[in-house]
Amino acid sequence: MIIDETHGFRPLDRPDCLWRLTHAVVGRVAWAGCGGRAVLVPVNFVVDGPGVVFLTPATGHVFEAVRARTRLTFEADGTGPAANEGWSVLLSGPPEIITDHRRVRWLERHPLAAWARAPHRRFVRIAAEEITGHVMPLSAGGA
Repeated sequence: MIIDETHGFRPLDRPDCLWRLTHAVVGRVAWAGCGGRAVLVPVNFVVDGPGVVFLTPATGHVFEAVRARTRLTFEADGTGPAANEGWSVLLSGPPEIITDHRRVRWLERHPLAAWARAPHRRFVRIAAEEITGHVMPLSAGGA
């Protein structure tokens, strides 16, 4: 186990990253938008194999990034036992719109909701081509 001596950060392996994601409630999808500006959007999600799935309106800037096959980054974080440590996981990869009816029915059984209201929504999966994470100690008082 490697520990960053200056900050106490400990890297997570791929299985631990995916396991921690199963315990997170909200994540953020990010990509480089126009002019290289970072765009971040909060999403509810579910872990789907080595990737994550979220629901988004079939219109708007998130869906346009997905349709353009823009590489997306997903991030979620949380706290560990007794809230004495925090963790963060980053997952990056290409997005895909899920169209298989069996997978859509399976995903509809999960508590996923698009944050923006829209009559037409699509399930989007980000494959975990890259996944990294780390655990860090939390100090009393947040400082």
